[in-house]
Amino acid sequence: MPKVPQDKRDRPARTEHFLKPRPRSTPCVGICSTSHGDFVCRGCKRFFNEVRDWQNFAPDQREMVFNRLAQLKRDSILALVTIANEDQLRSKTDEFVGRASDDLALRVYEALGRCEGVYADWGLQPPKDLKGWEDPLKVLKHIEDFYYETSRGAFEQFYKIRTN
Repeated sequence: MPKVPQDKRDRPARTEHFLKPRPRSTPCVGICSTSHGDFVCRGCKRFFNEVRDWQNFAPDQREMVFNRLAQLKRDSILALVTIANEDQLRSKTDEFVGRASDDLALRVYEALGRCEGVYADWGLQPPKDLKGWEDPLKVLKHIEDFYYETSRGAFEQFYKIRTN
């Protein structure tokens, strides 16, 4: 059995961006708004300097960006949609995400794409505080907007801290 170098054993396990599995060379989704002056891309939600300097990033730097984006997306999903019955959500989404996945945000996202507005059948509570909540596609749009605003807030927080 080949010996694994010490530095590889000490690293945390590589996480996947939960919507697009690895390998991916960039988080880009082809809708860049940083070229129009945005500090945070409306497509991939990276900071403008991350978009600009991506090709020069070391693998660990890229991994940190992938992890931050995935966590912000998960947080955005779980902030807007309430899980009413986790067991039911798991059983309805097992075939789409695999039984081993503990990523509840991924399960919620999958359920929204398939529930056709019947949230309770998928173990979800209807997000009634969102305009257009009856349509799961509008809920997904709310999630993307919230995700962008959260990423923008992270950018502002990071650069305020850095300049103080």
